[in-house]
Amino acid sequence: MPVTPGSPCALVDSVAAEIEARLIDRYSAELSEADAVLISDYNKGVVTSSVHQVVTAARSAGKPVTANPKPSSAHWLAGASVVQLNQIEAEGAASKHGISDSNTKLGDFPNEIGQVLREKLDVRTLLVTRGGKGLMLYRQDVPPLHVPPIPVEVYDVAGAGDTVISTLTLGIAAGGSIEDSAFVANHAAACVVRKVGVATVTVAEILGDQ
Repeated sequence: MPVTPGSPCALVDSVAAEIEARLIDRYSAELSEADAVLISDYNKGVVTSSVHQVVTAARSAGKPVTANPKPSSAHWLAGASVVQLNQIEAEGAASKHGISDSNTKLGDFPNEIGQVLREKLDVRTLLVTRGGKGLMLYRQDVPPLHVPPIPVEVYDVAGAGDTVISTLTLGIAAGGSIEDSAFVANHAAACVVRKVGVATVTVAEILGDQ
């Protein structure tokens, strides 16, 4: 779909095939130097169904793949190590795959839905961020893990999800377990939401030294 001149909010459906191929070629050339691959989809047309090539190449190279997709693109990431969705996105993805629970209460996200959604997406771990309710990890043959929220005064939640997935990815790349990496990521997000705007966090802040 072409962008209408003078309409700054208009978006193309996806990048041109030539650009897509160039991006994948560049990724393939850089993969050997990477410790992990993080895919973040802002629904701007860059992440397309061809992202499965990125996941496949990373897995073949023994690199962990983490992703923060939109509900519409989550199913393209089959085989990823971790896919992260916030609760609203997870509910949207579940609906897209025909997963529902008549017993769902307002504001709730049943573990049964999380487990089935992980299976449908075919990912090793599904991480659902739940704001003030913390994080949930859904994995195969393992009970759901709840990472409890850290009580803080929230000023701005912008960038909290990006903080979680990036910190989690760093933890996994450094050799940490998914559980430990999730707890550290949760602490990092708690530091970020105490700041105004899209903020960064330091190691000292995560450790509680500042």
